[in-house]
Amino acid sequence: MLLRIATISMIGCAAGLSLSISACPAQEEKTGDGPIVINSEIALPAQAGSIPKFINLGQILSSSGRISEAEKCFKAALKLYDSQSPQMQKPILKAHCLNNLGLMYMNSAKLDDAEANLKQALEVIESNALSKETIFGIALDNLGQTYRFQKRFDDAEKTYRRALDAESQSLGKNSNDYAITQVNLAVLYISQKKFALAQGLLQEALNTFEVTAGKDSPSYAQAKKYLEISQQAH
Repeated sequence: MLLRIATISMIGCAAGLSLSISACPAQEEKTGDGPIVINSEIALPAQAGSIPKFINLGQILSSSGRISEAEKCFKAALKLYDSQSPQMQKPILKAHCLNNLGLMYMNSAKLDDAEANLKQALEVIESNALSKETIFGIALDNLGQTYRFQKRFDDAEKTYRRALDAESQSLGKNSNDYAITQVNLAVLYISQKKFALAQGLLQEALNTFEVTAGKDSPSYAQAKKYLEISQQAH
């Protein structure tokens, strides 16, 4: 499967696909090549710009397996968001944070917590007319993954299809995001022995990855591996 985080570009707080590493105000000084260390009790900064910093640091820590520290950063971002006046709040930041928190829980096998946060992210997106933003497709794809892990296969398929529809509108069917969801839906079909459906999706995804990422990319290699598995099983 292919997993996606929702990252924040520190310039204008726009959504992006590359990780933006920023220092957290509660982060202790990092020296040399040592690990990032944050205080066990995070002091909330006053400025609104610290929300994306907390989100990005949370993702860095989550990717490093430092789950409890990452959770503190994500929850600090949410607490800071909720403390702001409605005029100051940027709902897309809350959606990004909830998505990444949900993804962290999913990777930690806390599937009920993952589902709850991803659903909340989708509620924020839809109630604030953000369905044209890339975060919509990402959150739907991650929720589909969560349903698949829960073995709720019908819910997973419906959610993946919603993700594909969202991504086709926000980025187009030739985008990397669309191809990633195609791979994830194909993995679901392989598990259900629907090999013909899986192979069609994987071939389309490979064609996209060849253009967007290249044949040497991990995404291309993974999609090719799943295609070979499906062909052998079929």
